Amino acid sequence: MILSKIRPEDMLEYLTLEQRRLECLQKARQSRNEKLLKVLQLAAILAAIVAVVALLKDNPVVLVNILYMLGIVAAIWIWKNPGKK
Repeated sequence: MILSKIRPEDMLEYLTLEQRRLECLQKARQSRNEKLLKVLQLAAILAAIVAVVALLKDNPVVLVNILYMLGIVAAIWIWKNPGKK
C-alpha cells in the first residue's frame, strides 16, 4: 500500500530509509541480546561464588586463601585494564 503511493523517483530514497530502519532494529536486538548474555554470565559467576563459600564455610583457612587469590587476581586485572569497562 505504501509502495503504491511513492513516486518512482522517490523509490530509491524510501528503500534506503527502510534499510536503515531495519539495520537499527537489528542493532537494538543485538544490543539487547548482549546485555542479556552479560546478565546471565554475572548470575552464573555469583552463583558459583555463593556455592564455593557455602561448601567451604566449615573450612575457613581454604576459604580465606581462595578469597585472597580472587582479590589479587581482581587487583591485577584492574591494574592491567584501567580504562576498560
